[in-house]
This record gives sequence, structure tokens and C-alpha cells, in this order.
Amino acid sequence: MTVTAHYDLAGQGGSCAGLAIDRKNNILFVSCHDPHTMVVLSATDGRILGTLPIGSGTDGAAFNPASMEAFSAQSDGTLSVIKD
Repeated sequence: MTVTAHYDLAGQGGSCAGLAIDRKNNILFVSCHDPHTMVVLSATDGRILGTLPIGSGTDGAAFNPASMEAFSAQSDGTLSVIKD
């Protein structure tokens, strides 16, 4: 286990709480606090592909390769589901 890169979220996300990966397409899903966003970025070069709103108090992220959906669970009792 070695750190090979650091990616800046360029102000698109606050403190991060969850990270999920789409291994097939090399896409990262980062769930963040303040602003409440999920930042979608390339795992290859760190390029931000998009930013989407999520609920408040995110405490985790997951990706389901079978359905191609990313999830963020929040302490406000919501679940954000992101699908392309």
C-alpha cells in the first residue's frame, strides 16, 4: 500500500467522509461535508467530472458495479443515489 497521488477537490467538496470507486471505469466518488456534495473524479488523473448535491452529515460512500450506482448515506436520514 503506497500513496501514488493526491487529488485536490478544487473547492468542490469540504471535508471528505466517504470514498467509493468504480474500478472498471476508474472513477472515484467522494462524499463531502460543507458543502454537502458528492464529487465525481477520474481515478487516473484527478480531473473533476462532476459535483452533485447530497444530504447533510454524510458518513460513507459505496459503489455497486452491478447497477452502476454510487451511494452516500447521511445522518439526516437520507440516502443519495447517483446513477449515470
